[in-house]
Amino acid sequence: VETTEFVDLGTVKVALPTTQAIQLLNRGKYDVAFNFKMAKKLSEVIKLSPMDGVLKPKDKASVELLFSTKKEIVLNNNQELDIHFSEPRTNEQIGAAPMPISVKAFFNKYLLTPAHGINFGPCLFNAKKTATFEITNQGPFEIQYRLFSLKDGLPVDTPPIVDEKDKKGAKKPPPKKGDKNATQQELVIGKFAIGPSSGLIPVKG
Repeated sequence: VETTEFVDLGTVKVALPTTQAIQLLNRGKYDVAFNFKMAKKLSEVIKLSPMDGVLKPKDKASVELLFSTKKEIVLNNNQELDIHFSEPRTNEQIGAAPMPISVKAFFNKYLLTPAHGINFGPCLFNAKKTATFEITNQGPFEIQYRLFSLKDGLPVDTPPIVDEKDKKGAKKPPPKKGDKNATQQELVIGKFAIGPSSGLIPVKG
């Protein structure tokens, strides 16, 4: 039986489920049963569907591997997942092989400077004064940000997060008619105007 040799999910975001297919092919002349077994700790972050089955001669099967974690984790050529083969009628073991898995799961990380508010100092009456703050991307993923007034609550038209793999070649949706936020780059809260109010911060940006 031929199988996918290893699973490399790359670098993914914590709490964002990631899937990959494991391919199986029975090149023999007889039916072969397969069954995946993994360590308990690994089963907390990885689910397989189906976990077992029977391959007829020249038959193919695709097993979906789902990875999902709520905390940062790094698996480097982890070999706690095995696939076992047996004779379907007698359950006689034919063989087994490890299915190495590699994945790095991280949170988005950013640094806000200054961290404890902005001090404009003395200001002349009826005169404008500018101050700045910085959002630094310290993680391995791009960060979308959008400023809003806490008094008004979360914006109803907050753009969805787009995965880096999916956004390549994807066209941006046209702005909705009558949507002021579609073109507005400045957020006004009382006497303060902040801009740009939204944007995309690249890795190490």
